[in-house]
Amino acid sequence: MIKLVAMDIDNTLTSPDGAIDTSVIGAIQKLYFNGIHIALVSARSLQGIDSIANLLGIKAHQIANLGAIIRTATVHELQRLTINIDIARDIAKIGDLQRCPAERL
Repeated sequence: MIKLVAMDIDNTLTSPDGAIDTSVIGAIQKLYFNGIHIALVSARSLQGIDSIANLLGIKAHQIANLGAIIRTATVHELQRLTINIDIARDIAKIGDLQRCPAERL
């Protein structure tokens, strides 16, 4: 018996322009209202995932920031990984030296 369906958001759940087809919304709502838990997974922030969950009309478990933050549908945080600010600055400096766009870091 399936208890949870986890799905990536960008370019999987959404089209390249960020839209979600109404048939996809209906299919996800059918799962949700039949007792299947939904987990939305993304590199997005929690706020970005919240906006998709609201669009879907569901309360979803969330795996955000490439897995750094995980919370339940009831907004109970299970994991939050952080990085020391000095290390983050060093990584940013390396990216700048390599002329690496911030969205690729």
